[in-house]
Amino acid sequence: MSENLNGTGRGRQVGDPFVPEEPTQAVRDFFGPAFSDVAEYARMLEEEGELRGLLGPRDMERIWSRHIVNSAAVLDFMPRKEGREVLDVGSGSGLPGIVIAACRPDLHIHLAEPMARRVEWLEEVVEGLGLDNVTVHQARAEELRGKGKADVVTARAVANMSKLVRMTSKLIAPGGSLVALKGRRAPIEWTRPRLSYAVTTCVPRYTRFPRSWRKSRRTWWSAPVSSRFC
Repeated sequence: MSENLNGTGRGRQVGDPFVPEEPTQAVRDFFGPAFSDVAEYARMLEEEGELRGLLGPRDMERIWSRHIVNSAAVLDFMPRKEGREVLDVGSGSGLPGIVIAACRPDLHIHLAEPMARRVEWLEEVVEGLGLDNVTVHQARAEELRGKGKADVVTARAVANMSKLVRMTSKLIAPGGSLVALKGRRAPIEWTRPRLSYAVTTCVPRYTRFPRSWRKSRRTWWSAPVSSRFC
């Protein structure tokens, strides 16, 4: 546990000073033309994420590694064709939806978030970055049923896989996918029998970013799990 400035060893608390994490050259190269928008989003999170209750105090020094790059793990699972619809449920601070929108301006991104203060934040980010491919919905996933379907539905830190499948299965277009960012418990959640009623093909993928990107294996480890529906 890192010590804070007063030397108590209690770890960083809300309001304590922090040193923002700097993206490496490998991260800059990965995001390419989208880097400026992604960097501005990271800056907004650094300035307001904690104050607005979007991120915890221990997240502030690792926004790039824990949140931005982690969210980028879903990019390989996005539709190849332009004009497709992507729905990010429980979008919260905008992860991974904002990262997808910045990197894939050819896709239509929908951010679904039930809490008004988070919706206000998402709208500010969308306007600040000039993301004209994003629509923000103040709604729970269940409330969007019957209002359209997406080619890909994404989720990060929303619910376990069993519950997530029940929440989103009716929001996914035929042949579409649910892409959930999961941690080390992903294989355990995935093998639970009750998932089998909705999933026809499961493609688990565990992405470890290049060593030069990460400070620790735990920080950068991510497991996007793709489920295809028909």
